[in-house]
Amino acid sequence: NLLKIFDLRVLTYYHRSLSSFYVQGFSPWIFFFRHWLRKWPWNMVRRCTRFLRRQCGKPVQHLTMVATTKVNRYNNSSILSQEGRINMRIREAGEFGLIDILAGKILPYSGSVVKGIGDDTAVMKHEPGRLLLMTTDMLVEGIHFNLKYFPLKAVGWKAMAVNVSDIAAMGGVPGFAAVSVSIPQDWEVEQIEELYSGLIDCSREYGIDIVGGDTVSSIKGLTVNVALTGYVEPDRVIYRSGASPGDIIMVTGPLGSSAAGLHVLNNSLPEDMPGMKPGITEKVISAHLYPRARLREGRILGGLGCISAMNDISDGLASEILEICRASSTGCELYEAALPFSEAAAVVAEGAGVSPSRWALSGGEDFELVFTVKPGGLEAVTSALREAGAFSREVGRIAAPGQGCLLIDAGGRRSELKPRGYNHFGE
Repeated sequence: NLLKIFDLRVLTYYHRSLSSFYVQGFSPWIFFFRHWLRKWPWNMVRRCTRFLRRQCGKPVQHLTMVATTKVNRYNNSSILSQEGRINMRIREAGEFGLIDILAGKILPYSGSVVKGIGDDTAVMKHEPGRLLLMTTDMLVEGIHFNLKYFPLKAVGWKAMAVNVSDIAAMGGVPGFAAVSVSIPQDWEVEQIEELYSGLIDCSREYGIDIVGGDTVSSIKGLTVNVALTGYVEPDRVIYRSGASPGDIIMVTGPLGSSAAGLHVLNNSLPEDMPGMKPGITEKVISAHLYPRARLREGRILGGLGCISAMNDISDGLASEILEICRASSTGCELYEAALPFSEAAAVVAEGAGVSPSRWALSGGEDFELVFTVKPGGLEAVTSALREAGAFSREVGRIAAPGQGCLLIDAGGRRSELKPRGYNHFGE
């Protein structure tokens, strides 16, 4: 029954990190768990602490063999067998459930890691006045792009830009990149040169040096992986975990254009579509093929001192603000009527019979920034971004954790905010 009460990851972490104190004759973990369970009946607390005392010093895996439990993220669950192994398929765990499982095993052991798994980039101690940032993203043919309509130059550009967006979300500056590619053996050299032309153009746009990588053969399709470093000053770094109730939720630009572009690339639009103007389809296609990272905006926001949390919008606004709420242990309210989207995205959405707010919430790959502002900082944020010629829009509020995460429509109706963006391995 204990494992049904405790989150397995928390229990395992504290068992690992605090059992050494018990060996030395101390047991501070008892006080931690008593405090954590202060709302439970005292006889339950006493039983739990006795159980932990008996288990102290035993292998961590022993705890996973005591009972069957669940580990949840975004409503994905994993079942642990009596042997302590995860008795499930990756599809059942989903992308984020799998990340949670692996993160529980990959615990930093050096004193140099400031932030490991769980944010847009890792953050490490580097030199006085600077923190080292590191991120990586992989694009796989058939999953992230289709070469029937995706120029190789666009693949290269996007592979670099998605990493730059991660650096931007931390308030940082990109530095050096390593590019690894898995290439079908029957390709021409000119095709790889076209791919790299996109990588090079994007790296020059954002001041990045490509310093190496790896090339291997592929039995099926193209894969491109970019690992990117950067830096940020300690007083400018912004994590996902700093939001507080009352903070204002804002975004740096219109949403849904990339999803509209993907729709245009995969579907034919009605010839008599209302609102269609020259250049509409070109705008949304460009937004999908050649996304822009909001590096300048990230630097401006990092220097203001009133931004409490930030994330880049790669999987849709709903997923990204939920990540901030999870990391910050808060709830939120998003106002559907306040969501910004471009004229081009609205026109395409109407022709597709889709609400533009749906693409804004779950379309993904807009690579705008969503951030939370302390209540007294709203004027400073809007002024700073306006002076730089940048966009900002208020779209919601951070709420108390007990309120949950809600979407409020134009009529004032409230519904649970759910992540509906792309989920690798998801059903």
